Amino acid sequence: MITGSVDVECDAAIPTGTSGDHGQPVQPGQRGAGTGAAGGRTDDRPKWTTEFAPVNYRSAVVHATARAVTDERERLRGLRAFTEHLAPSSGDYARRPNAKELAKTVVLAIDLIEASVKIRTGPPVDEDGDVAADARWAGVLPLRRVWDAPRPCPLLGANHRTPGHVARRAQLA
Repeated sequence: MITGSVDVECDAAIPTGTSGDHGQPVQPGQRGAGTGAAGGRTDDRPKWTTEFAPVNYRSAVVHATARAVTDERERLRGLRAFTEHLAPSSGDYARRPNAKELAKTVVLAIDLIEASVKIRTGPPVDEDGDVAADARWAGVLPLRRVWDAPRPCPLLGANHRTPGHVARRAQLA
């Protein structure tokens, strides 16, 4: 099955199809059939006057076909794009993957067939009777996702300073 995230900040990614015949993984050079993924993320929690209440969220369902990328230059471009998406400017700083790392990594090219996104935002929408009773607090408990201050790897010597592109990412929070 194809696994991965729909969004880098996705709480869950669920494969919805198989990548080849009879659920076999994609092999180099093989095109997948019926590949899909669904994922979602909780944004914040509206607090309603009732226990039966949804959260604010974003979700996506993607239907696509995938193929394993075998050309080394194309694989490296894909990995670089993924790295830059997760951590801008890291591609210029980090070393390139070595042969052992590349051998353990499958890069997939996705041909998007269809995608849908659903978002729920805003305050609670309570029952008219609950609002009229005005007996309980209701509102939104925001959920923030921020980068914390960088923590150096304890295995490295103390002579390394945090790179500027890493420090700036934490300052954006």
